[in-house]
Amino acid sequence: TIFIITLIAGIGLLTGLVLHQEKIQAERGNVALIKQQKNQQDVEQVKNAIKDFNIDSETIIEDWKKIQELKPTTDEGKKTLADFLASTADKVTNHYSEKALKLDIKDSDSQFQDKQALETAITSLQKILEIIKSVNSTSEQATIDEKIKPIQELISKFQKQVEVLTKKEGQKTDKKETGTTSSEGERETYSSGGGSYTPT
Repeated sequence: TIFIITLIAGIGLLTGLVLHQEKIQAERGNVALIKQQKNQQDVEQVKNAIKDFNIDSETIIEDWKKIQELKPTTDEGKKTLADFLASTADKVTNHYSEKALKLDIKDSDSQFQDKQALETAITSLQKILEIIKSVNSTSEQATIDEKIKPIQELISKFQKQVEVLTKKEGQKTDKKETGTTSSEGERETYSSGGGSYTPT
């Protein structure tokens, strides 16, 4: 009888261990499944947020900031976001750098003497700089400086030319005012010479 009781207890214990092991494996499977589902949800959330991102949008800076503010909780979601930000920052930088270089006005071009055209180009270049700085805000400053240096040089070139054109305009205005004043002085001198003739 003791042997039968021990055998039954052993079989019961063994059955209990097997059932417990199966339960642990099922729980592990559930945990893995839940983790996989969270990963998928995180990745989908990131993908949904970035799917409509347009590098030519007027609201690119605001759109970029919204994407940067995403807070995925899983490693896969974080990786998906980081990969997007890194690759897209490069694409945006290259795209807008090309756009900036297309705004270059050669010294020999007639637009280089057009103050309005230069000021418009400066405004556009400054907007491009703002976009590039925004999408590269997590990069090292030296890297950003390297990327924006050609654009800053263009802006500087245009600003110097605007200053030259402004000085020329000022000189022309001064000459006109001086010319007008001297001709009025001559009229007064002539008419006050005591003669009866008055010029019109």
